[in-house]
Amino acid sequence: TVQIGKGIYDVNNLYVQDSTGLYKKNGSFSNLFNKTVTAYFDARGYCRYLGLSDSSQLKDGRFIGIILGSRKIGAFEINYELKVLSLEEAKEPVILKLKDKSILNCGKTREEILAIKDTTKAENVLEFIINSKNEIIEIKNPEIYYGFETGKTKVNQFPYDSVAYAKVDGKIIYFTDAKINILLKNAAGDPYIKTVKWTDIYGRKAANKDVYISFYGEGLSSDFRLVLVSGNTEGIYSRNSSSVYLKYVSTVSNSNSDGDPLTKVTIFKTSLTEYKVTDDVVKKIAEGNADGSTSIIGKTYFVNYDALYYNTDNSSVCIDDLMTNPEKYGWKKATVYKSDSLRLYIETDETIEAKFYFSCNPVEISEDGTLKTISTGEISPGATVYYKETTGSSRGSGITALIVE
Repeated sequence: TVQIGKGIYDVNNLYVQDSTGLYKKNGSFSNLFNKTVTAYFDARGYCRYLGLSDSSQLKDGRFIGIILGSRKIGAFEINYELKVLSLEEAKEPVILKLKDKSILNCGKTREEILAIKDTTKAENVLEFIINSKNEIIEIKNPEIYYGFETGKTKVNQFPYDSVAYAKVDGKIIYFTDAKINILLKNAAGDPYIKTVKWTDIYGRKAANKDVYISFYGEGLSSDFRLVLVSGNTEGIYSRNSSSVYLKYVSTVSNSNSDGDPLTKVTIFKTSLTEYKVTDDVVKKIAEGNADGSTSIIGKTYFVNYDALYYNTDNSSVCIDDLMTNPEKYGWKKATVYKSDSLRLYIETDETIEAKFYFSCNPVEISEDGTLKTISTGEISPGATVYYKETTGSSRGSGITALIVE
């Protein structure tokens, strides 16, 4: 007998579908356990054929993924193993077998499949149909979300809106409730998937403007099968830059996963945090050197920076504005008349101006160069300060960053 669901049925010379899709007489049931099956009965009520239903085969044997690498199996150029990362779920990569009988319906040749190395390109996203032995039956292109031609767009900044939307192929697509997967790389350079909500990423910028968002669907369904953020996603950083003090720059450190040389810097906002920056950032900082030198070793700078949002190991940071010449980059220098918990009063040539504090954490530089955060009430009359100011509030102009010498 065989139990299918809650029913128990008699069998007679039962043919069972194996992992290759073929039916074998009195074959093993292991491929069918806990799966949706189709059963065929003869005129006497005996179960004669038992196999995976079409819907079960599609659900259990396919996924959208990207190839991380390949290697040959055996002595002949016939069968290969592919290391593939699923883009639909946050899982470890799997090893799939590319056989000589595997079907390629993805617009790529076998040689092109084996040569894929760049995981950041949307055109390298593929759909894999496999059997229970992890053998590839077919590789094809995943289906673009219904009604769109390419289904992808470049992102310079995610809209600063509680409603998730993007302009794709000249049309607006809304996806507020969709699960969003971001293709990232860890410190070792290995790709992985992180699942986020729109509230995690809205308003955030793409530092190098080479980030893409792609939409995949199934048939005429309005549901999204996959919303994927790919490209140089390590460049996604915080919504708003923070004004801080770059206290100390050390000697050149190790390289990042792309082989770029890195220089170690220490940034102070409310505490010291060590970062490593690439050569192009070093050159940008050095542009503010009054002596015209290109070195930043041992020097200090006022900076405006954006910490990379998905940077988990402090391996990089985006430094936008150089504050060696404060006025040039929006910092203002002033002498303090007095300070309380709400306002800073500064002396001008003709009068005393009061400015509100807006989420400001004052930083004091001591004589030995060490930094510490202080309360607004600890700022002494006559102190020299540098401050960043914002306008447009109902309370007037306000201070968002303050450095006390």
